[in-house]
Amino acid sequence: MAEWIEIEDDEQFDAEVRQGPVIVVFGAPSNMAWNAVRMPIEGLVSAPMPIPPSIRVLYVDKDRLPQIAQRRNVKIVPTVRFLRDGKQMSELTGDKVTPTNIQQNFNRMMQTAQ
Repeated sequence: MAEWIEIEDDEQFDAEVRQGPVIVVFGAPSNMAWNAVRMPIEGLVSAPMPIPPSIRVLYVDKDRLPQIAQRRNVKIVPTVRFLRDGKQMSELTGDKVTPTNIQQNFNRMMQTAQ
């Protein structure tokens, strides 16, 4: 199971995204689209596979930490970004944020790293 990390502040976010491959999920409890996909996404992350345990999934609550979302130019919730060593490899937004699409984008990111 991958590691789900709820981001608490800018410093933690910056430190986490610099280290290896990460998936960054921007959500907001006030957003109905996010509330519809949150449980399936958390289920994907907490499953024994397909995302390996070495991968960190960072959750940024846009309601609580708007400065992080603003600094990263996140305008749509949900947004999922796939980063390797701080560099964005791909992104999903809005209705494209599904467990299947997350898995496919993650797989592509890992294939390009090899």
